[in-house]
Amino acid sequence: MGKGAKAIVIQQDYFNQPMFIKQTRIGKDSKGLVIYKLRTMNELTYGDKTRQTHSFEPSDYLPLSSFVRRFWIDEFPQIINVLKGEMSIVGLRPVLHSDLKFMNPEYKELLLNHKPGIISVLYSKRGVKSAKENVVVAQTYFQKRSKNRVVTDLVYLAKAYYNALTDKRSI
Repeated sequence: MGKGAKAIVIQQDYFNQPMFIKQTRIGKDSKGLVIYKLRTMNELTYGDKTRQTHSFEPSDYLPLSSFVRRFWIDEFPQIINVLKGEMSIVGLRPVLHSDLKFMNPEYKELLLNHKPGIISVLYSKRGVKSAKENVVVAQTYFQKRSKNRVVTDLVYLAKAYYNALTDKRSI
């Protein structure tokens, strides 16, 4: 059994809580879509609507979540959304409705005008920190994708996984 599969089995057995979570996110044209994820956080953490999705403490995460999140294994169930035509493999991540209020208006416009993706285009670029940088990365992606979607998605996907493999951060 591979390391990722062991992580999933250990997490379900360790906490005896549901292995999958279901969330309503905002996608193209502000439409809500239901996505499924492998659970990587304690069950109570998902109900906290007062914090942005990436502002949680290390104690909120399950064991081995770092590995599962680093390689987006927790996002794999969203292939169902891709097959339903609601999402793409690569794009901007769909967000929780509560996250829209924190979002840069230009980025929000890009997000709501395109199908969301399982793997974010932002993962292809290291060191992007500001909202303006996020907008530039997203705009560049959509410009390139309009010319050649398949090649652009493959390039961005390869860059994202390369960054995940060589990044020293835990989550």
